[in-house]
Parts: sequence; structure tokens; C-alpha cells
Amino acid sequence: MKKLFISLFIIFLSTANVSAKALPNDTINTVRWYKVYWSGIHVADLKAQVKEDGLDAEIKSFGIVKKISKYESTFQTRFGYVEGEFIPYSYYTEFQQRNGGRKIDIKYNKDGIIADETVTPPDNRAKRPAVEDELKHDTFDPLTAFMVARKKLKESLLNGDNSFDLKMYDGRRLAQLDFKNRRTLPQKDKG
Repeated sequence: MKKLFISLFIIFLSTANVSAKALPNDTINTVRWYKVYWSGIHVADLKAQVKEDGLDAEIKSFGIVKKISKYESTFQTRFGYVEGEFIPYSYYTEFQQRNGGRKIDIKYNKDGIIADETVTPPDNRAKRPAVEDELKHDTFDPLTAFMVARKKLKESLLNGDNSFDLKMYDGRRLAQLDFKNRRTLPQKDKG
């Protein structure tokens, strides 16, 4: 699953640029289909669509991986893009794998802070402890995190910065995403 999220992130890095005021028209309502490969083997198909207020994605395992993992998932996130910043509103995912399915539903308040979350069936807290509420502040769901990272990457390249980070929370796990740029774009003359 981690590799599929990374693949989704790379795909969105290669799409149209995000401006500081609004999502670009050529990004919105464009459905993109991708084949995900790992070590040269086709492992999944991905369908993604950026909308004015969010992003929808669907991943289905393919071939032998489908027979082994039986992995399929749908994702839906809704966000605002206010004064050049993404604010998460909701995140929903439903996935099936060999050992069963799960649904995750996260709702945010108007400031992008988690107001409610449901994981069905609930996690076994002996195996997966709950993430403390204070650690969830200033986090993004996985799909909004891709959009934020895409914007930050462009900004860091234009500003000559070589790194940035952000926190991602998917309803079950918290991750600190650290990005390091290996190249920079020519800086704009500020004079």
C-alpha cells in the first residue's frame, strides 16, 4: 500500500502546476489512468480525478498481485484552496484486501482540524495503538498531502530551497513526510 501511495504522489508531481490563487483549469476534472509498475511488473491500475473541491482515486491490483493480495481501494478527499493553502474538509477510503475490508471516514472542521473520524472495523489497539489527538494537528489526509506536496515542491524549486516536510494522517497511521530536492530551478530576479 505504501508503494501505491508513493506512486500516486509521483503521478501528481508530473501533472499541471498549482497556482497561488486557484487550482488550474487543466488540472480540474481531468481523469487520468495509470498503470503502476514495481520492479518492471504491472502491479496495479490507478484512476485519479482532481476536482475543484477535491480528489477522487481508485486503485486495483493487477495480475498475479490481484490473485495474491486482492487489493482494491477507492479514495475521496474534499478540500478548500484558500489564499494559496489547502484546507482538508473530509477524507474517505474503502479498501478490500485478502484478509478483509476496511472503511475510514475523517471529517475536519472549518480550520482543517480533525473533528470526527471512524474506522470500520475498528483497529485492534493492542496491535495498532491510537494516534494521540495532539499529534494529529496540522496533518493532511493522504490525497490532500499529495496536492500540498506538489505545491510545496514547485515552491521549493522556484525558491532554491532543498527540502520541506509535512505530516500525513490516514485515520490509522501518522507519517512525517520529508522531501529533499536534488535540483533547483533558476531563481527569479527579485530586484
